[in-house]
Amino acid sequence: MTKESKKKQMLIGRMGAPKGERLAGMSEGEMPTGAMKAGEGEMPGTIRAGMPKGEMPTGRVGKGEVQKVLVEIRVPKGQAAGVALQMAAGLKVPNFQLDAEYAPVPINLSPQHAALGVAADEEVVVVRGTIEVSNISTLEAQPQVIKVWRDTKIAPFTSSYIAEKQTPLVVPSPALGTCPIPPCDCSPGTARGNIADVASYLGVDQIWTAGYKGNGIVIGIVDGGITAVGRTPKPGETAKISRVIGGWPSDWGTTAAAWGDHGNMTSTDSLGMAPEAHVYDIRISDGDAISNALAGFQWAINQHRLDGTPHILSNSWGIFRESWDPAYARDPNHPFTRKVVEALDEGILVLFAAGNCGDTCPDGRCGSDTGPGRDIWGANGHPRVMTVGAVNKNEQFI
Repeated sequence: MTKESKKKQMLIGRMGAPKGERLAGMSEGEMPTGAMKAGEGEMPGTIRAGMPKGEMPTGRVGKGEVQKVLVEIRVPKGQAAGVALQMAAGLKVPNFQLDAEYAPVPINLSPQHAALGVAADEEVVVVRGTIEVSNISTLEAQPQVIKVWRDTKIAPFTSSYIAEKQTPLVVPSPALGTCPIPPCDCSPGTARGNIADVASYLGVDQIWTAGYKGNGIVIGIVDGGITAVGRTPKPGETAKISRVIGGWPSDWGTTAAAWGDHGNMTSTDSLGMAPEAHVYDIRISDGDAISNALAGFQWAINQHRLDGTPHILSNSWGIFRESWDPAYARDPNHPFTRKVVEALDEGILVLFAAGNCGDTCPDGRCGSDTGPGRDIWGANGHPRVMTVGAVNKNEQFI
């Protein structure tokens, strides 16, 4: 990699510790449709007895085990939320439990929906629930149901994290790879400079001198929460981040513990480069599932339609390997990936971290999915988003 291309990978206000290459070839014609089938592959979202919080289960889900799911259903146009919950609650499928507290999320129609028989006077929404894996095919066969997807587990792109709600802790995890082009920095928890150093290296200080410091810009930090100055933090936490003006869910700005203060870190980095910008706290760590990201993006889209903000959505999270959810990893028709495209079409700039599974010092959670073509999955590698990798200010791979 040349010095110039390394610089292009630098993150303006570091989004975690991402690295790697964009997943090539993510076109609709080349991606599998990835419909979820009973007993198929690994189910990272499955709840197992005695599983520590944040642990990613592996292996096949056995008969009788319960899976968190997203269910795409068709409803009469203009009656999405209330009718969707009524219809989903009325599905006569053994062991399907609807989450009535989860607001149905509308999904833009696609050519695939027309092929599946969605009529012009209908719309598609996503509801959330749980079901025994053995009954997923029965649920998907219901006439109102278009497709069933895993409500897959997601995680922040830190060097590692302990996902105990009251234990914010970030620790480095063992690297699996070696340094492809020495020297490398395999200690991302050790600072190599400060905000001013990064601003100088990237030339941001020159932009400041020209009078541009982010005034009028709102950044949506889609992450593990922020403890905002002016809000009442939850017990054991401290308000740290200023310039937070709103967010989702309703208790925004009150906690960052679930992902080890990762949201505080990414918002600090963003404001470090754009000190006059404002921030929305879009917290998706409650339950650590992609359904929360889907709802958070819908909130941002609705807000943008009201007043044109946020201008940017910053995402430093994802899945660490394909087997966490093969359908989300590769299928551009996944509801969340389609929601990301909707945000882009709305005019919001969407950034995703490339992840921590590049050739240099990959995170232990990446398994064998490291390096070009195996390190960026799902919406993080969509051709229309800005996928951001990183080196340190000394131009070392991290």
